[in-house]
Amino acid sequence: MINEAINDELNKLNFQGRGDKELKSLYIKRNSLNIDPESFIYRICRVDFLFEDIKNSEITLIRVGPDSFADPLENPLLNKRFTEGNESFTLGFLENYYASCWTNDPINKKWRWTEFLKGRAGVRIKVSLQKLMNRLMDTRDNYFMLHYFAVKVIYEDDQILDALIASNDYTTFLDSLGQRGALLASTLSDSLEHEREIRIIYSHMPENQFVVNRIKVKNSLCKLPFNWSDLIEEILIADYLPIETHAILESKFRSLGICCTIESGKSEN
Repeated sequence: MINEAINDELNKLNFQGRGDKELKSLYIKRNSLNIDPESFIYRICRVDFLFEDIKNSEITLIRVGPDSFADPLENPLLNKRFTEGNESFTLGFLENYYASCWTNDPINKKWRWTEFLKGRAGVRIKVSLQKLMNRLMDTRDNYFMLHYFAVKVIYEDDQILDALIASNDYTTFLDSLGQRGALLASTLSDSLEHEREIRIIYSHMPENQFVVNRIKVKNSLCKLPFNWSDLIEEILIADYLPIETHAILESKFRSLGICCTIESGKSEN
């Protein structure tokens, strides 16, 4: 188990009758897997998608799988069939993982804009991981501590990934806290290690009535209620966009109530 000492502390405080609101910060620490929740994280994204999310008070995540990320090794056990006796089955919970992809690399590198935007209008945003997780976790949901994880992506070579896929021991990926599933949904080829990715993982539980009433899932997208107010610490606008476009985008952010620093994203090679 990752963060076992924090989990032990949570168990003790739960036994003492402490409430979820009081324990929320500890749940964030427990569910931050191999990443310090006090970190800042950064995301390059299309600005039109970000505007839509802010306007609608939502955050959009994408289903973790080969089709969504154009990578055959995404969520590597998603469709794998395990056998036990005469039974054959998949790990159904793997179908319900959604992710938002960030990095903990503070350096604004040119290749990221090229790879993730391909010339489209976009921005890089900086947020506090602690604050982001605090906004996602809603204590009105009795199972909020099982839904959200921040995970430092694990990069493995082909040999290890092949062994992972070949294994029939499904129990390796099961635990009551959901950590192993979140880690599995954040395991990638080491050919992508340069990305230094941090994933915000959401485990969708469609049988949960709180989830049914508040969260929208359509095709590969999942939209969660989200308050963007005072969350973004900094916005960098793609430096290949015309200066007139910079002014238009900044005005739009201001009209949506975003008050952070907004600058041109001059990048390093």
